[in-house]
Amino acid sequence: MQSDSCHLSECVELWLSLLNNPELSHYHTAIKKRCNDALTPIHYLAYMTNPRFLGKNLPIENEDEAEEWLYNHYPDFVPGLILLKLKDCDAFPKRMLSNQIISTIMCSDWWSIINQRNEKSIQKKLPEGFCKFISKLQTCPASSGSIERIFSSF
Repeated sequence: MQSDSCHLSECVELWLSLLNNPELSHYHTAIKKRCNDALTPIHYLAYMTNPRFLGKNLPIENEDEAEEWLYNHYPDFVPGLILLKLKDCDAFPKRMLSNQIISTIMCSDWWSIINQRNEKSIQKKLPEGFCKFISKLQTCPASSGSIERIFSSF
C-alpha cells in the first residue's frame, strides 16, 4: 500500500482481502479495527467507482457511508453513481465494462473516456463534473509512504 502506484480503490481491495482471508481469521478483530481506522468514505467511493471492482466485496454499511459522503459534499453527483451501480448502457456501454477493457486501461483514463463520451452525447446522462471528479479520485495515492521516503532521505 505504500508503493507509488497503489491508489485508494486498490487499498480497499487489499484490506478486504485481508479481512476475508480464512488463514487470518484468528486476527480478524485486529484487522477489522485497523481497516476501520485506515479507510474512509472516500476510499469506499473510489472502490465503488473503479470499474475493476465496482464495490463488489464492499459491505453495505461502507457503501452507505460513501453514498452519504457524496450526497453531503456533491449531491449533484449522486445520480451518476446510481447510473454506474445500475450499469446504465447509455452512460456506460457494455464494452467499456468488459474485462478486456478494464484490465488494460488505467482507471483514471477509463473515466476520462467516459467523460469524453458524455460530453459528445446530445443527451448527457452524467452530471457535469462527475467524471472529472471520479477520474481525479482514482489517482489519489493510498498512503503518503512514497512522500515520506523522499523526506527521510535528506
